[in-house]
Amino acid sequence: MPFEHRIDPHGRMVVVRGTGEGSREEAFDSARRLLHEPSVGLDYSLMFVVDETSLDPGAEEMAMIVLLLRTMRTRFKGRFAIVTSRPGRVSIAMLVAFDVDDGVGNVRAFMTEAEARIWFLGGSR
Repeated sequence: MPFEHRIDPHGRMVVVRGTGEGSREEAFDSARRLLHEPSVGLDYSLMFVVDETSLDPGAEEMAMIVLLLRTMRTRFKGRFAIVTSRPGRVSIAMLVAFDVDDGVGNVRAFMTEAEARIWFLGGSR
């Protein structure tokens, strides 16, 4: 499956790991599955790891990603982290995080999963 969800009930988070194409249809399907997953609490944090997707988002894809993440923010109130270390994607991830954030700093982009996990646990960046 292109987007795999790993649920960590102890850490109260979900890691969404993308592989393969990462098409619009795959992203919508992933979001739908996650929005309807009863075992994920409303306070869970979500980490989106996108290094292994082949899609390099342009303006239209970025708008779709922002829409999907904003939709997910209506249900999940924890922090959201977008993780990528690919040079061409870091600035895109930062722009998407900035656009999705609610002004409180609950959506950020990181270059490593370790940085995101520290932030989830209450540390700063």
